[in-house]
Amino acid sequence: MRRLLEVLIIILIILIPIVIVLSIPSISFKDNKDNNNKVTVIEYGSKFKNSYKAKSLLEDYTDKVVVKGNVDTTKIGKYEINYELKFGLFKIKNKRIVEVVDRKKPVINLKGDIEKKVCPNKKYE
Repeated sequence: MRRLLEVLIIILIILIPIVIVLSIPSISFKDNKDNNNKVTVIEYGSKFKNSYKAKSLLEDYTDKVVVKGNVDTTKIGKYEINYELKFGLFKIKNKRIVEVVDRKKPVINLKGDIEKKVCPNKKYE
């Protein structure tokens, strides 16, 4: 009987840390799987979908994540979005940088059919 009790204690000592590790969630970004530096680049004027998930191997916690920050795709620049999940006594945090860029080349259309020449250091008329 004592030997059986010792085996059970050893099994519990091994299993408890494994269960704890499997139950701790992490926050990841669905559209950023291959990007280790957490920078998401989106095009100016496009729609930004804030897609993330918070999961452990045992449960999904996505609906419990608090998101702070937003992205304005009508302004070029970098935006920081912070994600926080309270899990028991722990706070799991992650952040993402979203960079809005404009890669389109400008199209310049001149009105009129007269060719104008401008000399350097002269006033344009």
